[in-house]
Amino acid sequence: GQQLPSIAAAVLNRDGSPLSQMAEIVSSEPGRSSFSSRIINIKGSTWFLWFDSSGIRIARREAAADRSTIRYHVQISSLNALTEGSDQNSASFPGAAILNGNIYILWGDRSAGTPRTVLLKPDLHVDRPILRFTNFNSGKPGNSRNLSVRWDPPADSSGILSYSWLWSQNLEDVPSRDELEQKYHEVQTQKTFENPEEDEGDWFFSLIVRDIAGNWSDPLKLSYTLDVTPPPPPVMRVPSTSADGFLISNSFNLEWEDGEKEAAAYYRWRRVRLAGTVDELPLEIFTTQEALPVGNDGVVETSDRFIAQSNIDNGVWAYSVAAVDMAGNEGLPNTEILLTSRYVPVTFISLVTDRNDENDQIYLTIHGRGFLVGGLLSSAVIDEDGVEPWDYEFIRATGQLKVYSDTLAEIGPIDNMRSGTYRIGVIHPLRGQAFWNIPMRLDTTGNVKFGPFGIYKYESLWKPAARSLRLNGNQLLLLILILLGFTAVIITVSRLGSISREMKILERNARAIFENNPLSAAARKDAAMSLKKSKSVLKIKFTLAFSLLVLITILMVAISLGMLWISMERDTLSRGLESKSRLLIETLSTSAATIIPNADRGGLLLLQDRIKALSDARWMTVTGPRAENGSSGGLRATSDGYNYIWSTNDPDILDKVKIPESLSKENYNFVLKGSDNTESELVKTSYQQDAEGFYVLNTDLSTDNRTALSAVLQRFNLMPLSVEIGQEILDDEITPLIDQMRNDVLTAVQDADYSQMLSTLSDLQNTQNEELKRVIATLNFTDPGFLEAERAVASQYKLIQTMLLDISNQFFNVYPDFGAEVLRSGESDIFVFYKPILYQDGQNPDVFKGVVRLAVSVDGIKASLNLVQKRILLITLIASVIALALGLIVALVFSSQLVRPIQELVRAVEKIQDEPNMLMHEN
Repeated sequence: GQQLPSIAAAVLNRDGSPLSQMAEIVSSEPGRSSFSSRIINIKGSTWFLWFDSSGIRIARREAAADRSTIRYHVQISSLNALTEGSDQNSASFPGAAILNGNIYILWGDRSAGTPRTVLLKPDLHVDRPILRFTNFNSGKPGNSRNLSVRWDPPADSSGILSYSWLWSQNLEDVPSRDELEQKYHEVQTQKTFENPEEDEGDWFFSLIVRDIAGNWSDPLKLSYTLDVTPPPPPVMRVPSTSADGFLISNSFNLEWEDGEKEAAAYYRWRRVRLAGTVDELPLEIFTTQEALPVGNDGVVETSDRFIAQSNIDNGVWAYSVAAVDMAGNEGLPNTEILLTSRYVPVTFISLVTDRNDENDQIYLTIHGRGFLVGGLLSSAVIDEDGVEPWDYEFIRATGQLKVYSDTLAEIGPIDNMRSGTYRIGVIHPLRGQAFWNIPMRLDTTGNVKFGPFGIYKYESLWKPAARSLRLNGNQLLLLILILLGFTAVIITVSRLGSISREMKILERNARAIFENNPLSAAARKDAAMSLKKSKSVLKIKFTLAFSLLVLITILMVAISLGMLWISMERDTLSRGLESKSRLLIETLSTSAATIIPNADRGGLLLLQDRIKALSDARWMTVTGPRAENGSSGGLRATSDGYNYIWSTNDPDILDKVKIPESLSKENYNFVLKGSDNTESELVKTSYQQDAEGFYVLNTDLSTDNRTALSAVLQRFNLMPLSVEIGQEILDDEITPLIDQMRNDVLTAVQDADYSQMLSTLSDLQNTQNEELKRVIATLNFTDPGFLEAERAVASQYKLIQTMLLDISNQFFNVYPDFGAEVLRSGESDIFVFYKPILYQDGQNPDVFKGVVRLAVSVDGIKASLNLVQKRILLITLIASVIALALGLIVALVFSSQLVRPIQELVRAVEKIQDEPNMLMHEN
């Protein structure tokens, strides 16, 4: 009945008196008229139904746990949207009913002219919240004391009201639904472990959501394994020693085993030379030497359980090795002291630098090893081919070669040498000759440069259309068109010949009449009529045939030249795109080799902006070693791996993150329990249990199944929802090619004597430190010895960087093959150029640190080729029209000359027919 602006309720006692002096306001909206209110009970909950000017309203009454607070959750539905033409004037008598277990709201309606009942199924379901972000991975243990979870509310017709969550060490525990435990307008939570040592183990996060209709969702569950216990020190296995305690060889493998059953994720080690001889150290050090702190200086990270050493110097060496577990906890190192005394003397050159004296004469300083041991160097040589007789030899006895130590010598002055590229070598009386593997170039002005020269040779990746007996579709079409053109030319020429023969026949008949040759009267009459009718037809036939010949010839030439033009344009545009991509990717690779070791977050963002320099570039991805938080809390690059994502703007990057190769039994069951039937079947077919109880990923999953499986695992936080720097492994179609490229790169680096270069750099740095200590006492930083040591370190470092850059350039590649056949077939519109990132990492021989991927589109090339085709078509059309017009003019003139004698004969025949008895006296 009565229409009022507010709806209020009161709870009554059994005697009908109000339980409270205050009425409960269900809804109050001035300006709206409410009427036909009803109170009903639905599955134990009190609901209010009423109409107002906006439609039908449904409110559920909910009391707090202590009954101190009453809340009404109101839903609204438009009457007109449910039944067209219905409004508050036609609706009445709201109520509720249960049909087949489903609850319906019903009311009467008269908008259609006849009474009817309208049913409305209320909102009875709400989906799980959508996980948005976590700072932990449910698939592996972690040592973080502070966990963060963020989520997005699910789409719901009623709207989301509140959330409830719980951190528990029991998988079966669920969040409370009590009113006091509800959180409103919150979409994130944090968990802090105050006593991490006591809280170690598996933790489970459960989150449920309630909509305004009062429905609760199934729980969103995440797991986290807290592990803050560092692994014990590795158990070292000392190499064999002789009776005096020295190693039996200076080349050895130092091996170790894990100190506990669980295998470490990787190991960190370094070595320190404590002294050159045993006598230099007190005896106590061999029994009281504490474990050396591994720290970050000079540390090498490896997943191997051994260290390979080759012919190291004699002395006292301390090797420290520490284990790092899957959670990132680093244990205490174990230190072994090894004595070496069996160094095998070798002679080699590791670095050559040049200097000019006060007279501007050139001297070469030679760094290496074995210049004194077993005898002094007898001479040094500079030679073009490295084979006797030597081009230039510097004898020690004459003073042209000076040996300062076992690692340092000098030759010079270098006078009267012709320009060219030379090899530098030294000759030892026992060990013979040893040449530097880097050439020297002397130009005509006397400037000296050191190689490598000519290692990097530019070779285009673009593969033009192959010229072979096998024809592709376009080539076959062109061949057919040319053959058809030649056929048409032959037919047209034949037709011209036929027309010419017709002319001769007509001319012969006309002359027979004209010369009064014996012909019957009927024949004379037919010949005269034929001549008269054919004089114009022959002209038209000749003109059309000649014009057709011209047109076919033009089309044949145009098609052939057009195909050639398009092919040349395709090659030019493609090579240009490759050249631009090469330049950009070299810039990205060089920058990444500086940014990754320093973990420069700002530089990583700038890398993504640099692809704007190439309009055809679509995205870039830089991978590198695994990253972790250092002891100071900042990000740092480790030496582990090379396929971790550091920077990317690839929109599909989450689909390319590596799927976990195995799941523990707990995580496997965790996923199955929270998945529907379809998802469970996908997980069961994707993972198979092995003998050790782990569930191993099938390698033959289809692309669609991998994408669907990633989505399932992301929901359970077993795969990332966003890419964190240096944490996620990239796994795409190029990954197998990268693995092979890494092996080839390391082989090339080994062939370039990189290990020897590192050893020389270490020696030079030690010499520089000794010189620095010496000059600090006098503060004479212009001391020649110090400057030479400083310059030698810089030269060696530059030599290493140049070598790595040259090797990196050799392995620039593209996927798929960048060729005319692929581009023409349309198999791929995106090509990914990639190149390795190489840089020096302490004394670590592994320089392969990552890969730069650059995706470029060929849409621009295709658009340019379409424009070229349109231009060719337009040029061909214009040329054809002009040529055809000229051909018609020429054909008309030429045909007129051809039929001119016949026209004269026709006129003579007509005259003879008019005067049959007249004798012809003229030809």
